[in-house]
Amino acid sequence: MARAAARSLRSGCVVYLLTQGPSNVRHLASIRSVVGRLAEEARLRDPTSFAHSWHILMKGSIVAAAEGDAEAAKRARSMAGLLLEQHR
Repeated sequence: MARAAARSLRSGCVVYLLTQGPSNVRHLASIRSVVGRLAEEARLRDPTSFAHSWHILMKGSIVAAAEGDAEAAKRARSMAGLLLEQHR
C-alpha cells in the first residue's frame, strides 16, 4: 500500500512538473544554469552542452523512478560518470 502511494505521489510530481507551462520552463532553466556554472567551475569542456546533457539525464531518471524503476538513480549515476568523462 505504501509503495503504491509513493508511486502515485511520484507520478503526480512528474505530471505537475511537465504541465506547469512557462513558470516550470524557467525553473528548469535555472537548474540547468546552476549545473552549467558548476561545470565551468570544474573546468569541463563545453559546460553548456554538459549542462543540457546532465539535465536530460536527471529528468529521465526522475521519470524512470516515477514509472517504478527502483534502480533509476543507480543507473543514472553510472551514466553520469560516462558523461563527466566525455566532458573532461
